[in-house]
Amino acid sequence: MDARLTHLDFTHVFYDPSDLLSLPLAISSLIPQLILVVYTTQFFCRREIETCLMVAGQVLSELLNELLKSVIRQPRPHLELGSGYGMPSAHAQFMAFYAAYLTAWTLAHAHFSPLKKALRITWVVGLGALVSYSRVYLNYHTPAQVAVGIAVGVLFGLGWHRAVLFMRWIGLVDWVLDHVFLADWFYVKDTAATSGSFVEDEYAQWKKQRAATRSKKAQ
Repeated sequence: MDARLTHLDFTHVFYDPSDLLSLPLAISSLIPQLILVVYTTQFFCRREIETCLMVAGQVLSELLNELLKSVIRQPRPHLELGSGYGMPSAHAQFMAFYAAYLTAWTLAHAHFSPLKKALRITWVVGLGALVSYSRVYLNYHTPAQVAVGIAVGVLFGLGWHRAVLFMRWIGLVDWVLDHVFLADWFYVKDTAATSGSFVEDEYAQWKKQRAATRSKKAQ
């Protein structure tokens, strides 16, 4: 291993401290872990089944990545960096799935202005590109391994979005909400694909309740 390399505390992401780009890109490679925190936070704050469905797709994508690696068995460009095989890149596939699914969901369901949709899509695609580039720059993967990871992630993300639409169409999502006790236990609902902005909806509800309270006090 290059003697100049060091790693981020509590991680195994190595970078070259003498390279100005190395540390920022090493930090960016931790974005998938941050997204897992976002998934958890979003679920417990919103209790939307859409979050559960997206996480399920993300998990299936990771299982597919492990399967492909075990079949292709292509080593990483530098065996001392990372563990396991390198084809396809798990980071690239994770981010590509995330970007593809969110892009498809935003275009199909989000009640945003065209500008806000464009900004959201640009943001998630940009994050995916940044993480993917970091894996090549930090020598964890070859360009081909990252490219295949992106391709698999995009295809699986778009395919999973279509699968979720199908599950809604046949009533499977409604059945889960009506019959699986965990859905009641965690107060899981399904409004993400039908309501507008959560912030605007909650603000409007608060304004209505506030007006009603003031009206009662005035009587």
